[in-house]
Amino acid sequence: MVSIEREEHEEREDFDRITRGTSLRELQELPESELVRRCDHLLASPRLHLMLGPDAYLDELTRRKTERQTTGVIRLTWIIAVLTLILGR
Repeated sequence: MVSIEREEHEEREDFDRITRGTSLRELQELPESELVRRCDHLLASPRLHLMLGPDAYLDELTRRKTERQTTGVIRLTWIIAVLTLILGR
């Protein structure tokens, strides 16, 4: 019985944490695992989905993925440029 009450309490705390106003800066500073957890929580609850929508979380995950890919492409571009200069001599 205590375990069920504890789970319900934790669920309410999760609900409060996810549904409270999260600023863009707070969202950007969340670890990716927390973004995924919150998004999963929103998608699992139709009530939360209508109230908040998981779009902000999905958008942030997409932004982070794009940033990682862009950084990788820039790094590869520099490597290709350096190799071109070396091989062109």
